[in-house]
This record gives sequence, structure tokens and C-alpha cells, in this order.
Amino acid sequence: MAFTVPVLVLYFDGKEVLREARMVHMEKFHEKITRIYDSI
Repeated sequence: MAFTVPVLVLYFDGKEVLREARMVHMEKFHEKITRIYDSI
């Protein structure tokens, strides 16, 4: 469920692995996605 806008949710293999809401800093979001991708 999302109670605020915007909400960015990343799912991997049917599981939520990252959720960012409201003020999303794209550089930090990209770093988090890269870390998750590299760990797979």
C-alpha cells in the first residue's frame, strides 16, 4: 500500500527490495539500485 505520492517500489522475484517515498533523490536511488543489482 502507498499512503503518499510519489512512491517508487522495486520488486525482485516477487519481493519488495526497495521503497522510496516523497522526496526521492535520484542519485541516491540509483546508488541503491546499483547495490541491489550488484548483489544479485
